[in-house]
Amino acid sequence: MPKETQFNVKEKLHIALNLFWRQGYHATSMNDIKEHMNLNPGSIYSAYGNKRELYLQCLNLYEDNVDRLFENLRKNSSPKGRILQLFQSIIDEVTNSQDCQGCFMLNSALELAPKDREVQLLVDKATLKMRSFFCEEILKAQQQKEVSSQVDATALSKMLILLLFGMRVRSRSHPPQEELESALKQVSDLLSP
Repeated sequence: MPKETQFNVKEKLHIALNLFWRQGYHATSMNDIKEHMNLNPGSIYSAYGNKRELYLQCLNLYEDNVDRLFENLRKNSSPKGRILQLFQSIIDEVTNSQDCQGCFMLNSALELAPKDREVQLLVDKATLKMRSFFCEEILKAQQQKEVSSQVDATALSKMLILLLFGMRVRSRSHPPQEELESALKQVSDLLSP
């Protein structure tokens, strides 16, 4: 009979996610993982697999967190407001955090995706989900006359992804708040009626 797990698997996965997010994949050793998760190597391998398999589980957990963010954003009654709220959340994160690490999925795209097909597919899936969110909200905003009907929703959603990714990368170096607020104003202007 297999040994029963004596720890909360998801709770420990959150610890691994934060460790990888802070240090990156390559700079994180199995010894780091063992120490931060406070588990012996056998428990780690039994519950999560090897370092790469653990990392992939962390990426999936992060994507689940992003899905919850989209659910919360959809509580805003204004489609345009939902988009602006997403960009505002980046500004709030940078303003309120001493140690802003950017976006874990984007960090993975930069560090691993060029050489790891599975990571690239997860990054592509998350990017498509975000682009779909933008496109759906732009179309809804057009129906509610919040955004000009002349705007190409698909093209604008692609541009918003690039702007969001740029803000996330820039946020790692704690830019002045005015710089990020200027980007938010540009998004608002692009979404004008």
